[in-house]
Amino acid sequence: MSSVIKGKFDLIVFNPPYLPSEEEKIDGYIDVAWDGGPSGRAIINRFSDQVNDYLTEEERILLLVSSLTGIEQVIARMESLGFVVDEIMGEKHFF
Repeated sequence: MSSVIKGKFDLIVFNPPYLPSEEEKIDGYIDVAWDGGPSGRAIINRFSDQVNDYLTEEERILLLVSSLTGIEQVIARMESLGFVVDEIMGEKHFF
């Protein structure tokens, strides 16, 4: 994130690549948009490690996560970093 984003924000909305994928590299640009690494959390974990550098004290993060990614693991990681986590919406889809 640091090479692109400058400043601090009250709200960060993030729709990361969040689906688990095979270990081999995915080449197509559409596939890269979904590729969250073997657990589906590779980009989410990187984001969570860096996001505090970009938040004001009025911090809020809206983060899209798939049940295939392990919502409980994402919540546990964010809480371990000091965030209070609330699930605000959930939807079921056929895929």
